[in-house]
Amino acid sequence: ETKARVRSVTEQWRGEYLASLRERLLREQRAQETALRDALRRQIEEADAAVAALQQSARAGADEKRRRGQEATDAKARLDGVERRLAELADVLSG
Repeated sequence: ETKARVRSVTEQWRGEYLASLRERLLREQRAQETALRDALRRQIEEADAAVAALQQSARAGADEKRRRGQEATDAKARLDGVERRLAELADVLSG
């Protein structure tokens, strides 16, 4: 009878211990999953921010290239106008 009681108490304690251990492991697993999800979310946000910055930089570079191209076109048009006027003036002077 004593052995049976000891066995019963031991089995009960073992069951409670295993249940608490299982619960603790599940909590730890959930905490690790949450930490992993948060770390992945941060990495995705950082990657998104880096991509957005690169896109903005590329747009700014393209805008600058267009602006410089327009400046070059405008300067060429002004130069062509000056050359025409000089040619007209040369015609008048040689005339």
